[in-house]
Amino acid sequence: PHDYLHLVPQEIRRSLGQYMTPSPIARYILRAAGYRAEEGILAKRLCDPACGSGVFLVEAVRTYLQALNEAGIPVGQWYPKVAASVLGIDVDPIACLYARFNLSIVLAPALLSWAAANPRRSPEPLPIFEKDTLSSVAAEMEEPGIVESPAPEPRLAGELDLVVGNPPYCK
Repeated sequence: PHDYLHLVPQEIRRSLGQYMTPSPIARYILRAAGYRAEEGILAKRLCDPACGSGVFLVEAVRTYLQALNEAGIPVGQWYPKVAASVLGIDVDPIACLYARFNLSIVLAPALLSWAAANPRRSPEPLPIFEKDTLSSVAAEMEEPGIVESPAPEPRLAGELDLVVGNPPYCK
């Protein structure tokens, strides 16, 4: 995955707790959490609540694509399945942009195949949201009537099978 943190001043990175997780560590954490192609992950939904440039999401999608391939699912059906199975959230809009970019690179063959099979439809956007995850979960868990607006999208509480990631680091 392409990282953008070298473009962000160190003061800003520190204030947001942004640090790049190497891909091998992300793969290790995903495997340790049971996110493996051979573990029946096709029916599971995974979230990285502080996704940054999408290192965990890219590794999760690679694993998910392997599971789709092993299950014999045609490539033209892969993109919508992936879009429904992963979710990324970050407070930094630039991080969200890079996460979408990195996922798009991994998903390019699947997206092109889907587009060829569905020429009159636009694909659903990749589920990367610029939000504060903790505030979103807190708003979802409020008692009805206390919060004036409806629960924020995406829904998080009770909707996920795995939550993985590298938490923000703060002193």
